[in-house]
Amino acid sequence: MVAIELLGSLSRIDPSLARKAVELYLSSRHVVIHELSEDVIHLASIINELTNVRYDSVHAAVMLLNSIQVVISNDRDDWLRLLSKYDAIKEKVGRETYVKLPEVLSLVTPNEYREWVKNLTSAAGG
Repeated sequence: MVAIELLGSLSRIDPSLARKAVELYLSSRHVVIHELSEDVIHLASIINELTNVRYDSVHAAVMLLNSIQVVISNDRDDWLRLLSKYDAIKEKVGRETYVKLPEVLSLVTPNEYREWVKNLTSAAGG
């Protein structure tokens, strides 16, 4: 889905640039592509129902089902709405599914990214 977002956003500027960006993204050895499964869609539908966050509910579901606890996103309003309802999401998911969600979910915006990395590095002793 990240590749799709890159393609869509950058295509507005330059379709050739968008293609190159997607190819570079997909060729990175650090990129892990997670499955868009029935469980993801089910969890996304619960998130959407409780938060009215549509597209990013799928991102959130993939993250949560794969124990990814930090999202880096420019879609601050959607993610803050999701975070504000996270306890309700966990409670409903716990009642309706076998999935156990992580205790914490955090948002880092691109403007906060450098400081976040710096804090991670200093916390790790490096």
